[in-house]
Amino acid sequence: MIEYLGLWALIALSFNMWALISVAGASVALWKKAIWALVLLIPGLGFIIWYLLGPRAQIA
Repeated sequence: MIEYLGLWALIALSFNMWALISVAGASVALWKKAIWALVLLIPGLGFIIWYLLGPRAQIA
């Protein structure tokens, strides 16, 4: 059971890192990036909130 917990923690960390890199590369104001970075610090929920409410790529 512990092995699976470590795997899930690694997957969650990967998702959070991906979201943080995406926030850093977004073309929004610096203060908005800072707020999203703080949201991503919420364990487990940060990525879900970012995924549902975060900035979307513009399709032209």
